[in-house]
Amino acid sequence: MDASVLPQAYQDVLEVLADAGRAMRAGQILAAVGAPAGAAKVEGLRSKLKRLVERGWL
Repeated sequence: MDASVLPQAYQDVLEVLADAGRAMRAGQILAAVGAPAGAAKVEGLRSKLKRLVERGWL
């Protein structure tokens, strides 16, 4: 499957991580995507990252 089947928010995260070429913290990913880095946003992104790992995208 291609990443284009994922929602745009997930595609953005994958793109940021691919461009970085290194491990990143959730707050760093949010900053790179251009989203505000509040506590709720960080926890939401962590949930997205866990789903990407569980489904084999990361």
